[in-house]
Amino acid sequence: MPTPPALRRKPPRRAFVAASLLPGLAAAAALVAGHAAGSIAVTEAAGFISTTPRALPGLLVVLAAVALAVQGAIVLKLRRSFESARLETAAQAVTDELTGAGTRRFVLERLSDELGRARRYGRVLSCALLDLDGLARINGAVGSDGGDAVLRGAAGAVRAQLRRSDAVGRLRDDEFLFVLPETDVAGARIIAERLRLAVGSLQVLHAGITLQATASIGVTTFLPAEEREAPEAEALLRRADEALFKAKAEGRNKVM
Repeated sequence: MPTPPALRRKPPRRAFVAASLLPGLAAAAALVAGHAAGSIAVTEAAGFISTTPRALPGLLVVLAAVALAVQGAIVLKLRRSFESARLETAAQAVTDELTGAGTRRFVLERLSDELGRARRYGRVLSCALLDLDGLARINGAVGSDGGDAVLRGAAGAVRAQLRRSDAVGRLRDDEFLFVLPETDVAGARIIAERLRLAVGSLQVLHAGITLQATASIGVTTFLPAEEREAPEAEALLRRADEALFKAKAEGRNKVM
């Protein structure tokens, strides 16, 4: 797996060096200012004219203050940079690099969490397994870059159909798993049909060729009132996979 961009960035060495040196510079300026002020005071008390400009201590104090202010600004910028990199890295850990959907691990964990919540509170939960029809044919005809373009386009099209509470992740090469909380059988079928139509109406232009795909979708629903023993996440996923197999067997481009 390629190293995430946030981890490939070179550390801001100049900013580190500046932030490290500025406190010392400020302390040195303050120290020299103190010595200069003391020298002026002692010389004048003895009745002599000091050769040290009277404005020098004040200028050195101002320099120390400026150095500390600049250091504060640099440290703040570094903190923001590190926080941005941390958030980007965290997002990449749960985001599929090619499609922008969730990773396999992310969506399976989300399914397990939502199923646990549905069991605990007696709520319905649906999941849908979507497979792009004929992606191998597209790869064979125009190359894997064309297939990747279709995958990206399909992922964007289906994400646009989801609610904020829903989740989607790339389960396998050309399969996406959708977790649909608080969604009964009828609601899951409506969402699945929207997903199927979104993929079917997609036109991806690649190397001067318009590529199109369709989607077969298997849907299953956990109904706490009808199931004495709540299934594990793997069992629920297996039911969706069986429904997907039926959709494929009955001609593809269907919701079962």
